[in-house]
Formats: sequence, C-alpha cells, structure tokens
Amino acid sequence: EIQVRFGSEVASLVDGVTKLSRLEMREALMRDGPVDEPSASEKQAANLRKLVLAMSDDIRVLLVKLHDRTHNMRTLSSVSSEGSRRNKAEETLRIYAPLALRVGMYQIGSELETRAFTELHSAEAHSVISTQQHYLHSEELQLVVSEIRAALQPHDILRALHVTPASAYRVWCKMTQPKRALKLGTAAADLDDQQLKMGDCLRLVVVLSTPLACYQALGVLHQHWRSLGGFKDYISTPKPNHYQSLHTTVLGPGGQLIDLLLRTPEMHDIAVRGIVGEWRRRRA
Repeated sequence: EIQVRFGSEVASLVDGVTKLSRLEMREALMRDGPVDEPSASEKQAANLRKLVLAMSDDIRVLLVKLHDRTHNMRTLSSVSSEGSRRNKAEETLRIYAPLALRVGMYQIGSELETRAFTELHSAEAHSVISTQQHYLHSEELQLVVSEIRAALQPHDILRALHVTPASAYRVWCKMTQPKRALKLGTAAADLDDQQLKMGDCLRLVVVLSTPLACYQALGVLHQHWRSLGGFKDYISTPKPNHYQSLHTTVLGPGGQLIDLLLRTPEMHDIAVRGIVGEWRRRRA
C-alpha cells in the first residue's frame, strides 16, 4: 500500500526503518543483566551498532531512525513510567548516541547523550549544565573571544567563532572516571572536590577561510597563548567519518584551559551535520 501511494523509494525507507525498530525490540528482549555489566550489555550494544550500520544500505534509513530517537528523547517527559524512561535513556546512551557520533553527527550525538544522562542522573547532569551556562555568560569567555578576534583580525582569515558546550555526559565522565565511560547503572561520583573549569565545559570553534588559514591561525594563537601538548591534525588526516579540524589546548587569560577547534566553513558543516553535511556539500 505504501509503495502504491508514495512510490518504491519511500516504501524502501519505511521498510528499512521498520527493520531497525525490530532490532530495537530484539535488543530489549535479549537484555539479560544490569547495564553496568560490560561483559554482557556493552558487548551486545556494540554488536547491535555494527548490525544497524551494516543493514543501512540506504543511509537515509539511519538518519530517519536517529531523528526519530532524538524526537523521542525530547518528548521523554511525557512517558509516565519511570522504568520505560530509564530503559529508553539507557538504550540511547548505549546504541543511538554512539551511532550518531560514528557517522559524524556530533550535534545530534551530543544532544542524545545529554538528554539520556539527564534522565538517568538528573542532579549530576543539571550541575554540569548549570556550570556550562555560567561560563557561557561569563566575562572570562568574552575576554577569550575578544582576544581571539583581535589576534586574527590583522590576517583577515576569521570567518566565524562558535562556542559549543560539550556533552554533559562526557564532561561528567571526564571528571569522574578519566578515559572510561560512566557505568549507567551506578550512582555518579560526587564532584564537590573537583570544580569544573571552562575548558572542561566548552569548546571554541574557530572557523577560518581556507585549510591553509587554519594552520596560519594555529601559529598565531600559539604565539598569543602557551600551547599545552601540541595539537592534533585531523585536516591532513581526516577521521573515517570525514571529520576534519585542528585540535589544540592553550593556557588562556587567568590560567584558564581553552579547547580550540580550527576548521573551514565546509569542515564545520560536516562536523555539525556529519554525513548529511557531506551529502549537501557534494550536491552543491
């Protein structure tokens, strides 16, 4: 009936989304232990992510599913059952957020992580988000932004400057269990003795005119502020999902650690939208 009314292309997309929904149900039925047992659930989640990617012959099927899950998480408060909300949040952190990040959809992936984490650990998530909001409206941030603009202005290479909050979930993981993801079934650790710094909460995205300008800006900013640990070059060596940027951390005003991401407008589009940005760029 769908094929008759809307055509074979739409019918194929609906069929693909239906298959992924069935995988979702199967994963829920197979869940045989608490989500903090990596030997069972985490391995199972990794296998399911691989299976979903393998099944998505038409990448639009995966895009529809990711946007559907994002809508589900945005409206999660309307679900009356706490158990159902937690299951949905756990599944989102284990399956859908990593999938979004895998295909370069960092904006959606970060939103999914933050919304799921907020459902599972409300007090801790709101603590991180509150600190992020403090820094977003702080004089320290305005000073950093002003100094970046002033340093690059003589070179006429700056095109835009964006301040991006990190995923609250990743901020918490970084502060509580370095290099390890927070186990979903456990209480989050107390951060009373670890005050979050601006560099823990925010990233500054410096958008520049050309790839060469990214390296030029890197040199300028490293002369302006002391670099900590060099830089990572994902422009000359892009990630498998086509992500490109230069990453560096500098010691800014007042001793604040500042994470800087340097990229062109085209790189920024792909970094935000992932494979959607790449698809749009090729069609332009």
